Amino acid sequence: MITFSFKDKIMIITIRLKYFAILYAAIFQVCTLSAQQKKQSTIAQYLTNIQPEPLWHLADSIPLNFDTYHTQGLTKAGNYFYLTSVKVNRWPQRYASPKDGFDRDNGDGVGYLFKFNENGKLLDSIRLGKDAVYHPGGIDFDGKYIWVPVCEYRPFGKSMIYRVNPETMQATLITTITDAIGAVAYNRDANELIGMNWGSRVFYTWKISNAGNKIQAILLHQKGDLNQHFYVDFQDCNYAGNGKMICSGLRSYKNAKGESIKLGGLELIDMQTFDAGLQLPVSQYTAKGVVITNNPFYISIANNKLQCYFIPEDDKSVLYIHELRQQ
Repeated sequence: MITFSFKDKIMIITIRLKYFAILYAAIFQVCTLSAQQKKQSTIAQYLTNIQPEPLWHLADSIPLNFDTYHTQGLTKAGNYFYLTSVKVNRWPQRYASPKDGFDRDNGDGVGYLFKFNENGKLLDSIRLGKDAVYHPGGIDFDGKYIWVPVCEYRPFGKSMIYRVNPETMQATLITTITDAIGAVAYNRDANELIGMNWGSRVFYTWKISNAGNKIQAILLHQKGDLNQHFYVDFQDCNYAGNGKMICSGLRSYKNAKGESIKLGGLELIDMQTFDAGLQLPVSQYTAKGVVITNNPFYISIANNKLQCYFIPEDDKSVLYIHELRQQ
């Protein structure tokens, strides 16, 4: 019969406890990931099954208690919202004829990322960009970090791509590109960042990896992939699960009288092929006559309801929360 000393018994118990701790952590991680994937896929699945004419219900409108300037992109991490904006000191001016491949100068301004709570109270803010690169765009949250593009305020201008810690608001420059990236979305399934240029005419894909604790963003296609959809220009995009992103935007059209009409839209886009699985026109407007898909947009599932968040108006802004219901 084998006997163990008190010291040996303590060692065996310690080893068993460590084993069960590791096993529990592994099971917890798998369960958490499964729950996250299920939650992520809910948005894409819901949008795939939506009817042609859903009902828009304004659930709430929350005034923001700070100057928002020219609003751009919106996301949420935990209980807090994050909004990009540009304070324009001088608007870009068009040239009489193109200069160096540009149709306008760059103007002058400052780019911001604001953090505010669910009551619209400003909690923190940081500046993003450098010199002529001052215009932040549509943003996305990857589950840990917020991805923010900042570009020159003109087509084909340079861009800087940042990754921001939502808790500390510390921004890290990840990569640059010679094109004006107006919005990004993070593909959590493939660890890839998708960027859209001015007017969302071209999609760019960066493979994101950590090598030796150093973040790397590798551009997969130097010329990008052409966007084959034209009825709206994407302004802000969110990851929707299952390798899909939901993009919000608008485009101006003219009627027979020459009057300008801005039509909004949502599109569910495959992040590999860039095909649209859903194209939903949006004709909801604020009391000031601004289409709700004008720039900042965020989408989530809350209380088994699909909720869309919009901040379409500048300066003294309101966060509009719409529920998207089936007929």
